[in-house]
Amino acid sequence: MPLACGWCLWLAIVLADDLAAPAERLALARAHTALVEVVLALPIDGRESLRHWAADDWSREAALRAWLWQRPRFGPLRRFSTGEVAADLRVDVSDLTGLLSALQPDARFVVGADRQAVWTTGRGNVTETLPPHPPGWENVAPADLALARQAATAAAWERVLTRAETLAYQPGMTLRAALTDPAFRAALRRHVPTLGSAETELLDCQVVAATASISPAQFVQALQQTEQAISKDAPRDFRGLLLARGVQRALQATARATPPRTTAAPDSAASAPAPAWAGRVLRVAVEVPDQPEVFRRPERIMAALRVAADPVLMEKVQRLGLPGGGSVADLLADNDTLRADLRTCISGGRVRDLAQITRAGDAGDAGESATSVTGNVELVLDTVWRLVLPHARQATTRPATTQPAATSQPAETRSGVAVD
Repeated sequence: MPLACGWCLWLAIVLADDLAAPAERLALARAHTALVEVVLALPIDGRESLRHWAADDWSREAALRAWLWQRPRFGPLRRFSTGEVAADLRVDVSDLTGLLSALQPDARFVVGADRQAVWTTGRGNVTETLPPHPPGWENVAPADLALARQAATAAAWERVLTRAETLAYQPGMTLRAALTDPAFRAALRRHVPTLGSAETELLDCQVVAATASISPAQFVQALQQTEQAISKDAPRDFRGLLLARGVQRALQATARATPPRTTAAPDSAASAPAPAWAGRVLRVAVEVPDQPEVFRRPERIMAALRVAADPVLMEKVQRLGLPGGGSVADLLADNDTLRADLRTCISGGRVRDLAQITRAGDAGDAGESATSVTGNVELVLDTVWRLVLPHARQATTRPATTQPAATSQPAETRSGVAVD
């Protein structure tokens, strides 16, 4: 009997992991997509954004995107009873600045001067199914991918026409005059895809690359058909283009596009009126003794700070008020599931503003100094609201016990922990 029970438990764990794996991939893909958008929007020297800097050179943008997509998950993967999975990514601004300097050594970069790191969170749910895309494209809907392919292909054909403007079809006469005529160009643009070919490729950094190609003979055929279709006077003869230099090879160009975000991740809380605190962040300042032999990596330091902040954050979360009256504490009575979810949520608090401080010892300590590590642990309350909402819908309305805690009150000190 014990053996059978053990086998059933093992099977349940395997099945749960199989269900969670697609959700984890979706969560990481969404976190990476958000990371790219946030980083590209960062200002450089307080002026233009990284997006403008990267747009000047595709090799820069490709290297930046690839580097961001290679960032591993930071901190614990959080699984909730709702079937939701959450994953974080974190990039130190100093590391980002080092990458930019390597890509453009002759420039000096001041990126996001008001922050030390960039954080993003991605979420997936076990109820979601993965589209038939390569790894890294899990959060792109098939319709959005189709739009990206179309946009990249259209841009590639436009580049083909732009490159063809300098070609001469008669001595001293190039295609510029014809191809800068909007009506002619639009008509030609409809012909070339039917005669040429285009291929698309999905890059690892969630970019679609399209390469359009057409042979000189096919291009001349498209020019002749277009001229005959729209010319009201004596049609021009473009066949001399085949004798010109530089047109022995196919006309070819590559363009790129990113998928739009027309399909959002499912959000069970989207239709419910949220309390004001759902759009805020709880911030707790904590301090732990420095342990150089343990704190060799930032992840370990942050884990210790999260543990220190856990009881204070949990207390403040319980004091959050509910729209119908009462507080989160009322929902936690005999509700181990919600309590476990909130613990999981708090375990993923974002740690910012790390600093090391040294305090001189008193006479009783023989004057020895003590070194500590401090930081702010932040909890995004939007996640808390999504976890609380299903239980709030089921609970009976109770009188409010306390006022919402997510307000900007002066910091107080409690058990050696400063609370904002």
